[in-house]
Amino acid sequence: MRLSDASALDSALDPALDSAGGAARTSALVTGGASGLGLATAIALDRAGAHVVIADLPASRGDELAAEHGFTYVACDVTNESDAARAVEAATELGRLRVLVTCAGIATPGRAVGRGRPPPRSPRSRRSNRLP
Repeated sequence: MRLSDASALDSALDPALDSAGGAARTSALVTGGASGLGLATAIALDRAGAHVVIADLPASRGDELAAEHGFTYVACDVTNESDAARAVEAATELGRLRVLVTCAGIATPGRAVGRGRPPPRSPRSRRSNRLP
C-alpha cells in the first residue's frame, strides 16, 4: 500500500472504532509504524480518530514521523519483551487499546528459496514468532 492509499482504509475503520466505544477513547498500537505498510496503517487509524502509538527500532524515523503526524513513538525491538511491554503501556495510557497492528519486519539477507529445500529460519525470526 502506498501512503497515498491510506485514505482508502478510513471508511472501513470508522465503524470498528465507533463500535469500540468511540474513537476518543480508542488507542491503536502499530509495530513497524515508522515505514511502509505500518506507517500507512498508522495514518489511516489516525484519520479514523484513534490515538496512535507507533513502535519501531531506535534507528528508525519514528521520532520525526510521530512529530509530523501527531503520533506517540516508542523505540521498540519487537523481539524484546520489555520493549513490547513499554509500547503496550504507552498505548493504554492514551485510551482503551482496541487495535494492534503488527507490521514489524524481521528479515536477514539471504536466499528466499533454496534448491530442493527451504532456507533455514534465523534465530531472530524464531524468537519473534514464538507463542507464549
